[in-house]
Amino acid sequence: MYGNRILIVNNGARQTGQQWGVDHAPEIDQNSSGSIEVIKGAESVRYGSEALGGIIVMNQKALPYGQTALSGHLRTLYGNNGKRYSVVAQAEGTMPFSKNLAWRLQGTYANSGDQSTAKYVLNNTGYREHDFSASLGYKLNALKLEGYYSMYNLKLGVLNSAQLGSEDLLKERIALGQPAEVYPYSRHINYPFQQIVHHTAIGKVYFDAGKYGNFFWQTAFQADDRQENRIRRMNLSYIPAVSMYLTSFQNQLKWNLAYNKWNTEAGATYLHIRNRNQTGTGVVPLIPNYTEYDLGIYAIQKYRNGNWTAETGIRFDNQETRASGYDYTGKLYGGHHVFSNFSYNLGTSYRFNEQLKLTSNLGLAWRAPHVHELYSNGNELGSGMFVMGDSTMHSEQSTKWVTSLSYRSAFAEVRVDAYLQWINGYIYDEPLKGRYVTVISGSYPLFQYKQTDAFFRGIDLDVRLKPMLHLEYHLLSGLIWANEKQTGNYLPTSLRRVSTTTSLGKTYVWARVMLGYSLNTDWF
Repeated sequence: MYGNRILIVNNGARQTGQQWGVDHAPEIDQNSSGSIEVIKGAESVRYGSEALGGIIVMNQKALPYGQTALSGHLRTLYGNNGKRYSVVAQAEGTMPFSKNLAWRLQGTYANSGDQSTAKYVLNNTGYREHDFSASLGYKLNALKLEGYYSMYNLKLGVLNSAQLGSEDLLKERIALGQPAEVYPYSRHINYPFQQIVHHTAIGKVYFDAGKYGNFFWQTAFQADDRQENRIRRMNLSYIPAVSMYLTSFQNQLKWNLAYNKWNTEAGATYLHIRNRNQTGTGVVPLIPNYTEYDLGIYAIQKYRNGNWTAETGIRFDNQETRASGYDYTGKLYGGHHVFSNFSYNLGTSYRFNEQLKLTSNLGLAWRAPHVHELYSNGNELGSGMFVMGDSTMHSEQSTKWVTSLSYRSAFAEVRVDAYLQWINGYIYDEPLKGRYVTVISGSYPLFQYKQTDAFFRGIDLDVRLKPMLHLEYHLLSGLIWANEKQTGNYLPTSLRRVSTTTSLGKTYVWARVMLGYSLNTDWF
């Protein structure tokens, strides 16, 4: 469950970019958000498609309407792997001539050198990040208007050994289990690397109509410019081998009314995406040019009675995709696809007391195959794989049941999530054993996208202990099992992208422990 199976909602807008691969991380600065919520249930009724693996909702904290003083903070972070550091600065306040006009400015700078494993350095894996965001809002009685702009700028080095020269060298590297040549640590980023610039502009209108409910309208525009430079002959590395420019325009209209013990919500969303490959690279694009149109309508009904709540909802989505491009043989390819699906959600929760809460959620979610799964026919720079798509694939449909038990006190926060998930038409890229593709830049193992019915189940554990002020112990642990329903075989895991030596995964077990000290200081 990675890539665009994880839906990211940033400041109310669906994040759109090139996050369809493990090496294409979301183009977003988490430091600009006031709160980050991870929703593991099938919340497709409210947020639409691409929510099979969960949803990350990133919200800005409320603008400081009515605040008289200027405030802000300065935060720093250091990590020993890569000797990385970052600085985050934020300032906010209101205009001197009107306390109803509020603003916020935020910036992030991050710098990292080569990452390391336990035994050797991963050369050319550093990054540089420069981010900026600004918010401006006006609030008067029942009306509130807000605008938001952000710019995300990242330069990311790609591991040198991800680009190989021949099939024999690739087999030698796999047998060796690590890069053949390891150089001392460096902060320098050389070819190959990725350069991403992402712009987001959002406008919001809130209106409280009293007994007629609350109305909300939002419009958002995003522009994503991704360039990937490889090591090329004839001193042409400065020309990007991959250059994609994506723009998206989305609108959302929502109405909400609370009455007695009930709460009703209804809404509609529209999304238009256009992605095109820049000419002049001299390399056949991995995916064709495409446009995508998404239209969705939904309704949700909630009921609350004391410590018990219940929720039900239904949604209809229609997605249309048109793709067109030329493959490495010069042949025109592409097509027109229409995907229409209903989704639903049923949920309930019970709060035993102020500390203990039980939640259960059953829902149907769906995801249309992305253009890269339908039409990929080339080398992925960051993963070192040659990937081929299948244009005959249909939508993934998932039925997911999640039950969560959470406990919260001043000393500890504990959450346990258990889930069962059945997916019809699960899409994954299968390594074709012993098959390689040799192109000008080198030889790469061949992966083919395919579909199968799958059964996922797992348990997640999240523990936070706060023994004293500014000191926190955080433990994250998870168990995941994933099988083909027909054969019972384990599915290939996405961890194989880290090393081509990994083939079929059994149980994916991970744990992370963090011990941190934080100090935030007001500098106004």
